[in-house]
Amino acid sequence: MCPLAQREDFMSDPQVTYLDTASVALLPRDAHAAVQSWLDRIGSEGTRWFDEAAEEQVTHPLRAAMARMLHCSIDDIAVGSSATELLASVAWAVAPQAGTNVVGSAMAFPSTTLPWARVARATNAEIRLVGSSNGPLHPGDIERAIDRNTSVVCISDVEYQTGQRHNLAAVVERARWARALVVVDASQSLGMLRCDPTALGIDVMVASGYKWMCGPFGAGVLYLAPELHGRLDPGILGFRSPANMWELDSGITDYPATAARFESGSFFYGAALGLAASIGYVGALGAERVELHCTSLARRLASALRELGADVWPAEGQVVSGIVAASF
Repeated sequence: MCPLAQREDFMSDPQVTYLDTASVALLPRDAHAAVQSWLDRIGSEGTRWFDEAAEEQVTHPLRAAMARMLHCSIDDIAVGSSATELLASVAWAVAPQAGTNVVGSAMAFPSTTLPWARVARATNAEIRLVGSSNGPLHPGDIERAIDRNTSVVCISDVEYQTGQRHNLAAVVERARWARALVVVDASQSLGMLRCDPTALGIDVMVASGYKWMCGPFGAGVLYLAPELHGRLDPGILGFRSPANMWELDSGITDYPATAARFESGSFFYGAALGLAASIGYVGALGAERVELHCTSLARRLASALRELGADVWPAEGQVVSGIVAASF
């Protein structure tokens, strides 16, 4: 297969073919330069260069890049230090109550479920994890676990252990019947699989930047559906939370009327600028080309593993992602 990207665009060892982006991505040179430039200037000039106006606008490039990737408004995007931080803030904002349940997958990465488990201990809500931690779910298992008492469905659209890809359209349809929010951890898909959360009807989406979007550690993103902008009171607050962050009034609870209300405090802003550059690089390759290339590689790998006698997930004929799991 022809490579999708040029080797010289990355700082990788020329003797290595790197195929572990699902774990940690390699950085495009432009992204590395963006991170290093910010670090150099903040280290040499401090606030003489990075003043109040610069800090207020520093997440804008990443918000704009994510809005282009997800075909949504920049007002629907917030930036934080990680997907975990943003998801924890959402979980406390939603605070599912006693008598309701949160549906998730037992094989999900812990960061997808633990924020809800912590909130549920405070509210006495039920955490309903479907399946087991050592094998794929059967199609429809998530939907069947949703009932009239379900308040939230929180799943990874691609399971990190097996590469299984959930049918988000079916999950959303069932959740709408239950009047439940749909929260998706897209850390194992964004940048590799095309996604339009607005068209799918997803309420909240979070993602880490250091996997398929080829960004650095230290930046995560959140999508918040427009109808939720004014409804959720973030669970994690800081000086960036108010509509006017530089009023610096500890009593203010006047949040922005956008997803930006979930931006709480200072973090390694250079990572956000690097992720914006990475998304620009991945976007220039073409979303359809990237998805076709990654899924073709996965199918080729899965087929060869089956010929060697391995048990392979996802099963043959199922929708694939860029992750293949196998055991002998």
